[in-house]
Amino acid sequence: MTNNIWTVLVHTVDNNKSNYSLRLYYKALQVHKLQDIIGRPSTHVCIKVVEGNMIPSCPITKEDIIRAENIFGTILVL
Repeated sequence: MTNNIWTVLVHTVDNNKSNYSLRLYYKALQVHKLQDIIGRPSTHVCIKVVEGNMIPSCPITKEDIIRAENIFGTILVL
């Protein structure tokens, strides 16, 4: 019988957000809210929506979306 040793690394939102300024964290929160409003699209689809100007006067950028994913994790599309 072998002894398996497993290591689990857990990244928490608190730990992830500490890598960013408060302003950038609040922009990531805006992205998270927008993704909820538009049906929780994947990061890739959300970037296409923003870059395609499909939401008029949207203050969110591709970098904000990527940052939100880094802080909150990948959106699970069911």
